[in-house]
Amino acid sequence: MPAKPPTTTRTTRGKTVDYSGMDTDKTTSTKEDPTFRGNRTVGDSGALAKARFNLKPKAVDFKSWKKGREAQHLIPASLHKTFNALTGVVDDRRNGMMLPTQSTYANPNNSPVFKLPAKQKRPIHLKGKNRDHPTYTKNVKGFIRTVEKSGKNLNQGTLFMVMDALRSAHKDIGKTGKSFVDDITEQRMKTAWNSQNPTHKLK
Repeated sequence: MPAKPPTTTRTTRGKTVDYSGMDTDKTTSTKEDPTFRGNRTVGDSGALAKARFNLKPKAVDFKSWKKGREAQHLIPASLHKTFNALTGVVDDRRNGMMLPTQSTYANPNNSPVFKLPAKQKRPIHLKGKNRDHPTYTKNVKGFIRTVEKSGKNLNQGTLFMVMDALRSAHKDIGKTGKSFVDDITEQRMKTAWNSQNPTHKLK
């Protein structure tokens, strides 16, 4: 008797959700993102981490590589509601960066991130028990608005430029010692942008 095909739908409270095209790998943890229940179309940090892992061949498996770190959306996923051009690229690997968790700093021997030289240190993703970084999100929103007001057409190409500047800002503040994503100011973002785009500097 042939085996039954795996179930790809689930009905909850009268609503049926089709999971057939979704990444249901265990690395997408509901503890990491409690709003992910198969209904999420953007902002999947588990999928973003995998996209970063698959950038190039690794000598370790995904679980070992990710240990002590979380995937950060450089442009927060929540801003796709504000900037329409972000929707198609919010989970693009270029919008991701792996950052240490706060517990990693409490137990540095549990993660390889502490073996990195100072110039490769990264800020801690989230403060305390927070599941978000409101100050950082606000600063990124202001930064993108500044880029838009400077005359740049806010398309996906421009957003990739924003992501590159934000990545640089993360690396820059990481060198200063223990820091958090929420410590990255809008001015630091602008400085990173101006360094990368000398012919289109922001005020």
